[in-house]
Amino acid sequence: MISALVVALVVFFLAMAIEIVPCKKAPQVPNPHYDWSFCNINPDSTSPQGMQKLYLGYSKTLTETYITLIVLVFALVFIFLTLVTKQKKDS
Repeated sequence: MISALVVALVVFFLAMAIEIVPCKKAPQVPNPHYDWSFCNINPDSTSPQGMQKLYLGYSKTLTETYITLIVLVFALVFIFLTLVTKQKKDS
């Protein structure tokens, strides 16, 4: 469980520096057409004026994205490590 938390935090801080979080970008117009891309979740990074971002495909706020990213990565790593250790016990 601790290792899953460590991996989740490493991915979180890595996502602040590198564009690894999937997001949708579109110009700020009445009926925008979103295109998938990768973004970082650094609050200090500048985004062009008139550009909208939907982090992870649905969230506009960074706070919600932070929580979702940490929980999602934690859950995936926890499930993966549980399955790997279960297979080693069966062998």
